[in-house]
Amino acid sequence: MSTLKTINCTQCGAGLSVLGGGRVRAQVCGYCGTVMDTQENYALLDQYRNMERPSSPFHIGMTGRMKGVEFTIIGMLGNEMQEDGETYSWVDHQIYSPTHGYCWLTWTADERKVTFTRRVRGMADRSDHNRVGLLGRRFWITEKYISRLTFCEGEFTWPPVVGDETSVTEARDGGDLLTVTRSANGDDQAEIEYTLTEEFDALATIHAFGGEVPAWASHYTFGRGAREGGSRFGWVGMLVPGAAVALVMSILSIALMYALETDLAKREFASDPGPHEMTFEVASTERVHGIELYTPVSNNWAYYDISLTQIDEDESEIDLAELGREIGYYFGGSGDDKWTEGSRYATIGFRPPAPGEYALEIVRSEQGGGDTPLSVRVFDGQFTIIWLLMIAIGSAGILGLRIFFR
Repeated sequence: MSTLKTINCTQCGAGLSVLGGGRVRAQVCGYCGTVMDTQENYALLDQYRNMERPSSPFHIGMTGRMKGVEFTIIGMLGNEMQEDGETYSWVDHQIYSPTHGYCWLTWTADERKVTFTRRVRGMADRSDHNRVGLLGRRFWITEKYISRLTFCEGEFTWPPVVGDETSVTEARDGGDLLTVTRSANGDDQAEIEYTLTEEFDALATIHAFGGEVPAWASHYTFGRGAREGGSRFGWVGMLVPGAAVALVMSILSIALMYALETDLAKREFASDPGPHEMTFEVASTERVHGIELYTPVSNNWAYYDISLTQIDEDESEIDLAELGREIGYYFGGSGDDKWTEGSRYATIGFRPPAPGEYALEIVRSEQGGGDTPLSVRVFDGQFTIIWLLMIAIGSAGILGLRIFFR
C-alpha cells in the first residue's frame, strides 16, 4: 500500500487524504465540492456546491481484497439514467492498487448489487447495431443508454464534471459483460473506453472492506471468518448439506456418464478450414448421442459450421441438421490474479432417428487469427438433463428437510 498523505483543500482548508498513486489528475473536496488539479499544485478547476451525496456502504479510505488483490477506495461518483419515465441510480467507486492500478467497484442500491470493473486495452475490430467484436470475441448488444454524473468526491485519473453525460453500450458474451463508453456531450475527440464487468457477492464484499452490515441484511450473522474474506450467514448452515449432496451426486453422475459413453468415431484434422468429412455407424437410438469438437485455441476463437446427414440404403443423404458452434479460450494474469475464460471444447447432442450410417461435414467459417487443428469425437450416451434433474431433486430434498427440522 502507498504511504498515507494529506493535503489541505486550497479553497476551504479541509484536510484531504492522498491515496491514489501517480496517475491521479484531480482531487474533489468532500466538504466544499472544489475540483483541484493535482498536476498544477492543486489549482482550482471547478466547484460544485451542495451536491447530494448518494448512499453507499463503501466510502473513501476503505481497503479490501477483490480477486486476491488489495484495493483502496480513492474516489466516489454518483450516476443516474432515465428510462421510461423512471430514474435509475448507482455509485461508482474508483479503487486503486499499487500493483494492479485503477479499477471500479460499483454499488447499485436498488438491486443490492456489487460489481467489479476493469479496463480492457485495445480497440473493437468490428461493431454494428447488434454486436461488438473485441479480443477475438463477439459480444451481443443488450442495452444502450445515457448516464449522467450527479456527484463526485475524492481522487480520479481525470477531472470529473458534474452534469456530463456518457453514452453507454452494454454487450454480453455468455456471462461476461462488456461496456463501451463515450462522451455524449458532442465531443468528437472523446475517448472510447472498453471495460469488462463481473458481479461479486454484495454482503461478502461489504464485509471484506470493513463496511457496516446494511439494515436489510440484519438477519445474517458474520463470524471471524468473514473478516478474513469469507462470511458466515444464517442460511449457510442449511445450504451446506444440500450443496454437499449436490457435489456427491454430480461426481457420481459424471462418473456414470463416462462409464456409459461409447466412442463411435474419432478423427484428427489439419489446420486448414476444411471442409472436413467423417462417417460413423449408429447401432442404437435409445440414448442421446454427442459430437465433441476440440481445437487448441489460446487467447483466440474459431467458429465452425456443422452439417449432419443420414446416409440411406441407396446411398442418398438425408439432411438432419445444420448448425454452428464457436470455440474460444482466453487466459491472463499470474498468481492470485490469474484468470481463464471460455473452453477449447464444444459439444452437440442429437438423437439419431434410426440405426445406420451417418456423415458429418465441418467447416471453419470464421476465426480470430491463426490456424489451429481440429479433433472430432462422436459418441453414444451423452450427459443429459436427466442427470441434472437427479442432482436438483436430491439437493432440494435434503435442503427441504434441513429447513423443516431447523
